[in-house]
Amino acid sequence: MNYKLNRYERLIMNEFWHSDKPLTSVELFERLSDYFNHKTQIHRYLNQLEDKGLIEVCGITGRDEKYAKYAREFKPLISEEEFTKRVLLEEINDTRVLHKVAIALLKEDSVKEKSQKQRDEEREQVIDELERIIDEYKKADE
Repeated sequence: MNYKLNRYERLIMNEFWHSDKPLTSVELFERLSDYFNHKTQIHRYLNQLEDKGLIEVCGITGRDEKYAKYAREFKPLISEEEFTKRVLLEEINDTRVLHKVAIALLKEDSVKEKSQKQRDEEREQVIDELERIIDEYKKADE
């Protein structure tokens, strides 16, 4: 699978990753009209993302609007987290470095606009997940 995305593919994937429902090309064009001049550009990038195995058609919706009577609905085949992990694994093929990067990211408190309560809750979730992962590693060694 090709994990190299150009700027426009990344914009589209971000819309999928941050949407709670499948999206059509029309919806993407409306959301990203500051970046695309015509809906055919969206179609081209959707085809590229589909060819890369990152999205799939998951339905067809009947639409009665100015762009199309029917529109294909797309959804991502990979989460943003999984995609980022695979990009890092492709770029950095040394797990020792990746472990150090993960630790550095955990130490980074880059979201300063959140309340202390929100940061504490997020840290607690991270700690719980890390403890679960550590327990799995320990069980694998037994």
